[in-house]
Amino acid sequence: MKSFIALLLAFCLAACSSPGKVEIRQAWVRPTAQNEDAAIYFTLQNKTGVDVTLIGASSTLTEIVEIHETRVENDVAKMAMLPSVTIAAGESWSSNPGVFTLHWWTFNSE
Repeated sequence: MKSFIALLLAFCLAACSSPGKVEIRQAWVRPTAQNEDAAIYFTLQNKTGVDVTLIGASSTLTEIVEIHETRVENDVAKMAMLPSVTIAAGESWSSNPGVFTLHWWTFNSE
């Protein structure tokens, strides 16, 4: 759990390039079997006076962390990696199952 909190704090700091607060709310990880890919869900609330951009995330638990969007094309759901997500001043952005997710891939062995 400490690593998960550290990951969220690190990516919140990466997203916020000006003074103010970006809050992480309602964070949870979908349970998976050991060493399987994991999806992380949360809401970022931008309480700053300017737009902020989430440009990525990292974790000591995994080699790859990506922001994904699920799109339906011809009745087939496909995930596409997003290079960034901009959160307008005073607005929120939520990752939700089937829409936006933060994915952990390739877990490090401990």
